[in-house]
Amino acid sequence: MNVKAWSDRFALKRAPKLAKVLTAFNANVDAMVFGLHQPAKALALLSQAELAEIEKKCDSELREIKSQSDFFSALLHSVKTGKAMHLHASQGVFDWMGSVFTADETRIGGQAGIMANQLSAFHDFVLTYSSLLSPLQASFFDQKVCFPSTSGKKLVCHPAKKVARKGDATKVNWIFEFKTGEKLKAKSEFHSPRANRLIVSSPAHYTPVFENVDVKQLAKNADVAMLSGFQQLHLDKNLGATLKKISSQIAELKKANPKIAVHWEFVPMEDKKAEKLVLSSVGKAVDSMGINEVEIVDVLKALGAKKEADKIGKLENSYSLYLGARRLSELLKLERVHVHSFGFQLAVLRKPYVVAPDKVRDALVFSSIIAALKALKGSAFVSRKEFEAHALVPSETGFNQIRALEGGLDEERVKRFSSMTRRALLESGIFELNDHYVVIVPSPIVQPKSTVGLGDVISSMALAAERG
Repeated sequence: MNVKAWSDRFALKRAPKLAKVLTAFNANVDAMVFGLHQPAKALALLSQAELAEIEKKCDSELREIKSQSDFFSALLHSVKTGKAMHLHASQGVFDWMGSVFTADETRIGGQAGIMANQLSAFHDFVLTYSSLLSPLQASFFDQKVCFPSTSGKKLVCHPAKKVARKGDATKVNWIFEFKTGEKLKAKSEFHSPRANRLIVSSPAHYTPVFENVDVKQLAKNADVAMLSGFQQLHLDKNLGATLKKISSQIAELKKANPKIAVHWEFVPMEDKKAEKLVLSSVGKAVDSMGINEVEIVDVLKALGAKKEADKIGKLENSYSLYLGARRLSELLKLERVHVHSFGFQLAVLRKPYVVAPDKVRDALVFSSIIAALKALKGSAFVSRKEFEAHALVPSETGFNQIRALEGGLDEERVKRFSSMTRRALLESGIFELNDHYVVIVPSPIVQPKSTVGLGDVISSMALAAERG
């Protein structure tokens, strides 16, 4: 492989032009806890019987947190597997957490909030719609982030603080970050194989739809719509009507601006029956989906693609994730599926795709740099100055994953790739197939201070650069 070609691409110091982006619907405040010293201290106060119960439950992945022991079991599971987890907690558990833990830092959270603040560091115009906007929540938004209202047929923009709603609740998520090799002890001692985090989400009551704003005007002022927050939906009597309204509003965005790219940044739902319905409704209305290596397995299972899900579970690599992304694209008729994983990211693009594959690849490189800098610094966003001063290089893990994808694709072919073709594919990261492209880039690997929001940053900066 020509490593120099990839190193030259990562020597990028000038940011590409970004498209105008609308982010919606979820913003919250993240209470960050760095390291495992606080949870370790709380665990040390428990009895041996309580610790035994916690360890017993930590062998399986919980779907929600209903008790204190559930919290510790979820954290132990995340630590011992090194995998990110995002779970909802009851109000009682959340109140207990507030009495036991102290945040090391509070910052903007939620996909729409994280994306908006990062995009505003590289663009003077970012539209955001937040279903909840308390004065506290508003104080975390960058001044350049525009909150819309409509006056007649005209879109009017306001900074968050001017349109904050005093009656709105503030949604707070606790984020527990841990590093590679960090340990946590119950009865046994667990060591993390990889830096990651557990997100504990507070109860929230909002509906992820646009209200009191002209959707057509939003579409006319954006090239990309990054939607998220659907994980708050539940299987109740209103779900059918809510999904119909969401799909109708997405159709309205596209009708008002046929060139707009509508993206769903996926987060697993607590209610799995509702999740299947949301996937079949919202998933078929959007153009693009962003997802990580853990989430795609659950989504494939929910959609009945057990073969592809099991293949990832058996051997998680770029080729099995590509097969999963390709199947997801087929099932939901998506133009674009963007998978972000450790050391690399890939995108499956359905032909005819509106952007040249090499521009997509370069956008993925740009987003990889931004995400790695955010992880390294542990900051809420990366500034243009920090980007221009970076000295990051692609990882050997990423190169190995390009080789794995090329090898898997080669085995599918009746006629194998020539050595010259193989070299060209490995160097470009672009593979053209009958009805789609797959684009893969290696990512820098750093010792992260924080991992939360990396997928949001990768997806939003990549799509904004791609469509800019």
